[in-house]
Amino acid sequence: MSAVIYVLGIELDKDMQIPVGRLGTINFNRGFYFYVGSAKSRLSSRIKRHLSKKKKLFWHIDYLLVSRASYIRYIWVGKDKQECLTANLIRERLTSIGRRFTRDRLSTQAIVQGIRRFGCSDCHCISHLIFMPTFYLRENIDIFLNNFFKKHGFRKLKV
Repeated sequence: MSAVIYVLGIELDKDMQIPVGRLGTINFNRGFYFYVGSAKSRLSSRIKRHLSKKKKLFWHIDYLLVSRASYIRYIWVGKDKQECLTANLIRERLTSIGRRFTRDRLSTQAIVQGIRRFGCSDCHCISHLIFMPTFYLRENIDIFLNNFFKKHGFRKLKV
């Protein structure tokens, strides 16, 4: 059975330092995060768990989601996609959007970043949590979200 890939669109409304298990304390900047995960079965249970603020902390993403400052704004689901490929596609697309705001490629790469090793302890990716400041996405978010995820075979779930 192939895994179902899902992407959580998470908004963090203030800068925070959060201890994340073995990763240690991580500085999370105010802004928008895309978390790419997968579920081999019971996707609805996984999503319900992510939406809950009260849970045993198990996955890296749990530590961010229990914060009162974090809100899941969007959920997209796609079948037969690779988790790592999806995370890389999102990072590339956000980098492209970021370049519209700055001509400096290095600045864009520094802004569109992942939290190193977050959510990807079972692969060799840099991160499955991609950050972008909210101001980069304000005017582009609807276009980005609707077009990007539709193009890649994802459907939006109600939050």
